[in-house]
Order: sequence, then C-alpha cells, then structure tokens
Amino acid sequence: PPSQTAPVLTPTPMMFYSLFRLLLINKLWAQAVALSRYLVHCENTNDPVLVGVCFHVIREICRSRLQLSRALEFFSNMMGASIIPSQSILSLLITRCASRSFHSDMLRLMGDMHRLGISADEKIYAAAVQGCCKVNDLDRAIAILHTFNLRLPLSYNYLINSLKNKDRCQDA
Repeated sequence: PPSQTAPVLTPTPMMFYSLFRLLLINKLWAQAVALSRYLVHCENTNDPVLVGVCFHVIREICRSRLQLSRALEFFSNMMGASIIPSQSILSLLITRCASRSFHSDMLRLMGDMHRLGISADEKIYAAAVQGCCKVNDLDRAIAILHTFNLRLPLSYNYLINSLKNKDRCQDA
C-alpha cells in the first residue's frame, strides 16, 4: 500500500482559545497559564483574530480563579511579542485594575494606551478616576478629570465623596 502522511495541522488562534477554555472549565490552571504563554508566540502578530482571541483569554483569566496578575502577565507577554492590544483589552484590564486597587498597573496601562495612540472612552476614564479615589490618589483623580475636560457625573460624585471623606471639602 502507498504510504500516506498525515496532514500537518497548523494551530490557529481560535484552536488555542478553545483549548484554553477547556482547560479553565476543567480547572487545569497551570496548563491554562502555560498555554496562554504559548499563544502570544503565534506567527502573525498583526492578525485581528489573534488580538480578539487575546481579549477573550484575558477576560477568561479575569473571570476564572486565576489572578489578575496572571492576566497582566499575559498582557505583558502580548506586548513583548509585538501584539498590539485593542481598546477592549486595555479597557478590561484598566477597569479590573481600578476595581481591585492595582493602582500602579492601572496607571501603567493608561500610559501604554496613550503611547500606542489608542483612544480611551468614558468608561476607562471613569474607572481610572474611581481607581485613584480608591487608593486616595485624589490629586491624580482631579487631574484626570481636568486634563481631559471630562463631564462624568458618576466620577465627579465619586471624587467629591472621596474628597469629603478626606476633609478636603475646599477641593470638592
């Protein structure tokens, strides 16, 4: 009989994501983290599907038992592999960092966003203001609102309450 060779299967970003989800569902945390490290070494880093898959991987890491620090590590690996993040990826990480008081990481991500020329939306600025208030970096919260001339009622209310609680009513 003639010898037949098996076709070579090149893994796609979606294959990685499907496997990654299965690992998370089955609580195979170490394997999921290892796979997420491998994902960023795909050949075409400009592939929009890859960027979309990276968003879903970060979202799944944030939703699962894995820590936010793992999602930040994955993001760092993405940046190291020259995968340009989408606004959605940065928005997700900034809002998670703000809500969990990862203040320095939140500020670094906002700097990355600015450096990459990715525009922020009101949700990101509101999360940044609330994150700054949460760790009592009230001057930075004021600066964010004033620098970008933002009209975010919820953020202003949050900031005013934080200033009041710190006996800084004159700043409110």
